[in-house]
Amino acid sequence: MQSSSSIMMGEGSALAESLSSFHQGKPRNGTDSVVTSSPPIVITERQQTPTTQLRPSRTLMGIFSSADSSSVLMRNRHRTLIGLWNDTRLCSWTKITEDCQLVYAFIIGAGDAASAPTQLVNETNGKTNEKWPLLVEKPIVTEFPDLNEDDTVLLNIRENMNDGKSESFFYFASTLMEQHDIDYAMKFDADASLLFHKFLVFAKKELPPAPYYKRILAGILRDKDRWKTPQDPAVYQQKEGYWIQEYDKVHVYLAGQCYLLSRDLVEFVVQEAPRSSAYQEGHEDHDLSAMAFHSPKPLTLLIIPKKHRFWEHPVKGKPRWLGILKRETARMKGEIYKGKKLRIH
Repeated sequence: MQSSSSIMMGEGSALAESLSSFHQGKPRNGTDSVVTSSPPIVITERQQTPTTQLRPSRTLMGIFSSADSSSVLMRNRHRTLIGLWNDTRLCSWTKITEDCQLVYAFIIGAGDAASAPTQLVNETNGKTNEKWPLLVEKPIVTEFPDLNEDDTVLLNIRENMNDGKSESFFYFASTLMEQHDIDYAMKFDADASLLFHKFLVFAKKELPPAPYYKRILAGILRDKDRWKTPQDPAVYQQKEGYWIQEYDKVHVYLAGQCYLLSRDLVEFVVQEAPRSSAYQEGHEDHDLSAMAFHSPKPLTLLIIPKKHRFWEHPVKGKPRWLGILKRETARMKGEIYKGKKLRIH
């Protein structure tokens, strides 16, 4: 089995021929591939094997943040590592280059507390039905000057965790994906720490570019069976009826620390969000996953086990952060760290 589990949710799909050229592909700048050998990726719907080498896929990583002092600390930690890696394959959303494979942005709700909605999945304020811009124009007046840096996205919503911010991010992602040939959008917690070189390996093996993905939903699996069951039969039917009908009572979702969707699934979720209130639970990771599972077409569920995760979570305290910084500094300097030399992919 390859490095993570790929499960097809639905009927009528077959394993396609392995895309060996995907693992022999080159970055957009034409240089040699950073991965010289790896097992072939398996595509879970029938596709023709390409006759030319595939480009590396491109992912938008939305690092969820907010306007407070602790969030400034977390943003600066991410920026420190990004500067340390100093790799053209990692770029800000405002500086996307041809060879950039991972596009990052800090996602912040910066709308007016009195008038802004908590969710934007189109150009309309759901509270007032008036036309509403997606982004707050910079610069803004703030006690946190780094909010005006070019790597932040100031969504024109009220800051929130579970009331529409994730859907708003994926709406923003859908607009950027169309403009910049982006294949995947990733929600990433601020207190998670990226393992960039491990991500490159994961993406090379598991995340094919368009048109070779089909509704991929990737992350850490969680089981809603552990939740308290609603006692009211009507509420139970409202929350679980779809899962009983379509998935034989199996109700799963992906953990909020890190999950990603392929572009076709992002576009579906943006359309599904306004219809999702009946089955939402007020937990963004569950609710976003539930929207994806409401796709009328089969999903490709990519489950990421611990040994293949390209991030650490949670990274809150200073000791763990300093350990990560020390490790990545040793990696980039080619120094021995805990008895071995770390790879740069």
